[in-house]
Amino acid sequence: MRSIKLNDIKKEVPGLTKSWGETRLEATLICLDYHQHKSPVNLKVEGQNKIDFMLNWKNKITLKMRNTWKDLQEVTEKGAEGIAVLLVSYLTNYKIVQRSAKGSGIDYWLSEKDSILPFQNSARLEISGLLYKNDSDYRRRIRKKKKQTEQSDNTNIPAYIAVIEFQSPKATLIKR
Repeated sequence: MRSIKLNDIKKEVPGLTKSWGETRLEATLICLDYHQHKSPVNLKVEGQNKIDFMLNWKNKITLKMRNTWKDLQEVTEKGAEGIAVLLVSYLTNYKIVQRSAKGSGIDYWLSEKDSILPFQNSARLEISGLLYKNDSDYRRRIRKKKKQTEQSDNTNIPAYIAVIEFQSPKATLIKR
């Protein structure tokens, strides 16, 4: 079983700021802590790659962190982005290089990992998160996010959809 260090969230976004990665790491930790998960915890990944990862972290959850993340919708969204960064890095040949504008149907633009160009849109990424386990909502989110990415289909590049659920935890990463 492959292991993932959650602290790698901060390293896997060369096109974004350090604070972006730190925020997503913190949110991911809060989502896992919310369900009392302890390191290491198994993350079951479905989709085009069926694999289990062991998520590892050494970070302590502090009262200040809990006080910062009282909005469960926001922490789930940001935590899902943190896990999605790792899945994209481990399971594809892409890296996140830019945040997308609202209304584009995607969250992030991806570039090939070994691209030497400063910015090259090679793929798209749409992310969704669920704090609680709900299989029907999970499947519905996948369908909804697939459809949502159609808004940017004029680009003729692949779209990845990542849906993360923290209670189990599990994730789906698919390419359309």
